[in-house]
Amino acid sequence: MQIIWRHVRESRRLARRPWQLLERALNLCCVFFAVLMLWKGLVLVTNNARPVLVILSGDGTVLHRGDLLFLSRLDERLRAGDLIAFQLKDREIPIVHRLVKLHETPAGEMAVLTKGDENLVDDRGLYPKDQLFLSKRDIVGRVHAYLPYLGMAVIWLNDYLWIKHGLVVATTFSLLIGCGTWQWPVALLLSEMVKGGFF
Repeated sequence: MQIIWRHVRESRRLARRPWQLLERALNLCCVFFAVLMLWKGLVLVTNNARPVLVILSGDGTVLHRGDLLFLSRLDERLRAGDLIAFQLKDREIPIVHRLVKLHETPAGEMAVLTKGDENLVDDRGLYPKDQLFLSKRDIVGRVHAYLPYLGMAVIWLNDYLWIKHGLVVATTFSLLIGCGTWQWPVALLLSEMVKGGFF
């Protein structure tokens, strides 16, 4: 209860000092733009529009639900056995499966066949009709590294929107009135919101 009264007193004090409120609002904007610059810098360094992915459903062997994947550049040479992320037409969410066959077409383009580690057959059933292989334009990137279960926070924020909205309101309010140091949760939350198109 004391925390609530402290926030109320601090917000009343800020209402009487609009310049201090403006300064804190500008600090909040700086945090937001710093996160945005970090994300865009990561996109630039990796040469990939999606340098980070979260696994929404795992196959149970290597990757699990909530694993955070880091994708490397597309211009790196792919090999059979690599884990790759690919995006199919008419599918919103990328798929991460193992590359099992790689060859060049007579036109000199790369053709890739993928398969889930726990699947008995390859992914041709997932590909669009009359498409037997993936091309370079379908591939989002090669999985370079992953952090187990670190993406569960992102999944929870997307599954339970009230948590996301509550965190945004509470964090913004706390930063504006200056009670508490919530810089790293703000950075994490804002980066996810920018990435997910919340703004």
